Amino acid sequence: MKRTSLCFTTRNGVELTEGTAPDVEEGQVLIQSVVSAISAGTELLFLRGEVPPAMAVDESIEQLAGAPVRYPLKYGYSMVGRVAAVGAGVDSALEGRMVFAFHPHESCFVTTPDALVKLPADMSPEKAALLPTMETALSLVMDAHPVVGERVVVVGLGMVGLLVTNVLASFSLGRLVGVDPFPRRGKEAVRLGADAVVDGGAERVVEALRSELSKSPGGTEIAGADLVLELSGHPSGFDVAIETVGFGGRVLVGSWYGTKPMSVKSLGGSFHRKHVQVLSSQVSRLSPRWTGRWTKRRRLQTALALLERLEHGPLISHRFPLESASDAYAMLENNPQDALQVLLEYEEP
Repeated sequence: MKRTSLCFTTRNGVELTEGTAPDVEEGQVLIQSVVSAISAGTELLFLRGEVPPAMAVDESIEQLAGAPVRYPLKYGYSMVGRVAAVGAGVDSALEGRMVFAFHPHESCFVTTPDALVKLPADMSPEKAALLPTMETALSLVMDAHPVVGERVVVVGLGMVGLLVTNVLASFSLGRLVGVDPFPRRGKEAVRLGADAVVDGGAERVVEALRSELSKSPGGTEIAGADLVLELSGHPSGFDVAIETVGFGGRVLVGSWYGTKPMSVKSLGGSFHRKHVQVLSSQVSRLSPRWTGRWTKRRRLQTALALLERLEHGPLISHRFPLESASDAYAMLENNPQDALQVLLEYEEP
């Protein structure tokens, strides 16, 4: 069996490298890849070279942990495949099982059983590839701590923002409003539970948001949002969040801006007088507030249960064979308005 791996070679360079499948040693399993999901926001930062070079590629994924940002770089963390072979000491019942792994884009790889998530028999590989995004969405909502009746705004309706919207829609909120410049994303946000979506490219976006928020119970009695989740990946989204949140409200920043320069105008305005709380959130580690009762495994299994209830079909906008991966990244870079979830598909031997 040959192994084909995707590498980011230089800034905006995508290349496939060929090799042979690794040997399966004691305690290991060989995974034949079926489909992997491109995490557009994070992966494009690496592809563009917009990641601080001193940072580790990832803190928690075994295949990436501790490695510095150095090209050529294997990346990706949403792989669904089939157990093709098991090594000595591994339960043979695993062979043929569909599993999920946090692993870069490549056609086959070896890992340990403990690094795998066994998938429900009736879950499609395409849906399973959304697991890291759903886990991220769950983590963000946990850290945001929404309260019944609150007015909540989600700035940025990429895949993370859309699944955050879906999780938030299960709460009895006063109003749930999304913000994004792309109509396709806005339509999906409404399907997934948003009460309304505001055009993020509009000139008076904050005014439009305040108008939408006033339609919640209580009307204009208390102005602004109680909670804003900033998930746009663009520094300008932080300005929208700060301007939209009301007195004593919370802004949770889930965006990773990389090396994009930050020029935050809103901190010079009413930010201090409004006593705004700015919170950070990132999925690699559990927030200290949750570690007494939650583990990463519990959170991942909860995300899997949420994923089982998701109607995922409309979220899959594009499929590319691994051999055309460069076309997938070019499309995400040049035509982001057309894309929701982009998948890479692998030929089975």
